[in-house]
Amino acid sequence: MRFNLGLVRYHAGTESASHDYYMRELGVRDQCHYPGFSEDSKEAFLGLAHDLAFADDFLTGNGALLQQAAKRESSDNAARNAELITGYVGDKQKVEHLRRCFRQGKYEDAIAEFKALKYPERLSESDRKMVELARKRTHPSRTGKPSGFAAVPDSHHSWTGHPSQTGSSYAWYMAHRRCP
Repeated sequence: MRFNLGLVRYHAGTESASHDYYMRELGVRDQCHYPGFSEDSKEAFLGLAHDLAFADDFLTGNGALLQQAAKRESSDNAARNAELITGYVGDKQKVEHLRRCFRQGKYEDAIAEFKALKYPERLSESDRKMVELARKRTHPSRTGKPSGFAAVPDSHHSWTGHPSQTGSSYAWYMAHRRCP
């Protein structure tokens, strides 16, 4: 016999959603009793039994809301993971440095920081515009458009000294940063 509940997930075909995401999708999260914070493990089972009364979509329906919840959860998790990865590889620090350089009028340094990004495609639209402006201000073309800048920057950098070639992104960053 099991004495407590683990994480509760609902499965329909290849899709699955956590209890929290599913209850939010049903619009009843504020009425839920599970998970609770009782010392009595029986309370967790009773809380889940209470919440299952809202889950007709899963229990007797076609599971359409469950599938929507699963997609939302998957999307949220992917966005959260992407955000964490940019922090782990040092891109968050580099973007902050890029912004500082831009504000100080050190446009070439801002562009250098952009080139050092491991995931430049994850820049916000405003940061992309900032890089575009920095390029215009360092190398204005006759048309007034930035030279060689695409709307979505490429993620391939083939210049010497990139962090992927030196082995340590943070050491490379510290050695090459120019703006305080």
